[in-house]
Amino acid sequence: MTNSHAKSILNAMNALRKSNTLCDITLRVEGTDFPAHRIVLAACSDYFCAMFTSE
Repeated sequence: MTNSHAKSILNAMNALRKSNTLCDITLRVEGTDFPAHRIVLAACSDYFCAMFTSE
């Protein structure tokens, strides 16, 4: 994967998040809601990965 392709993917995922498209979780921090994608959170964080994959 080239750097430009990776950047394009990240930009597309961020645009989806900003438009609340395909978001499947909302994080609330100090009263502010942040729509997000669980797959992105899990890929970037062992904590979220464990939270989303435990039964």
